[in-house]
Amino acid sequence: GTKQSDPGDTGAATDAAVFDENALKTDKEYQEKMDAATSNAEMTGINEEYAAIWKGRIELYYNKLTEFYSSGGDEVFEEYSPGGNAKMAETIKNDKAAWEEYYAKEKQNYYETMHSIYMSGSIMAIVISGHDREICREKAITLYKICLSRFLTGLEPI
Repeated sequence: GTKQSDPGDTGAATDAAVFDENALKTDKEYQEKMDAATSNAEMTGINEEYAAIWKGRIELYYNKLTEFYSSGGDEVFEEYSPGGNAKMAETIKNDKAAWEEYYAKEKQNYYETMHSIYMSGSIMAIVISGHDREICREKAITLYKICLSRFLTGLEPI
């Protein structure tokens, strides 16, 4: 396992700096591509490309957290809460399943809502793909911050 520092001393300032640098990089790349796009189809494709990137990061971060807690995780946490790492691994597994269920429902509900207000065609495709990208981005950011707070390595930058 990994010996964690005091929970009140997580290196939050460093974590925030790493996060901001990486988050800004990916968002900047996305925005540059969107600014250069010349068609609705191209914008939809960019949204889909970045939604796929965020989905991949979500999977990676869930795997990193599961691996961390399954392999002994935080020794200090285990010392004060015997079996706590195994419980956390199970919690992460359950959270991932809940996220996947939420994501599927959110995607369907958003499509139905947009369709019900008579949105259609290429504009609807941009709006829906943009929403998909954004909810995946937000979940990936949340998981990335949790991984940083656990001092996990091998993370793809946000």
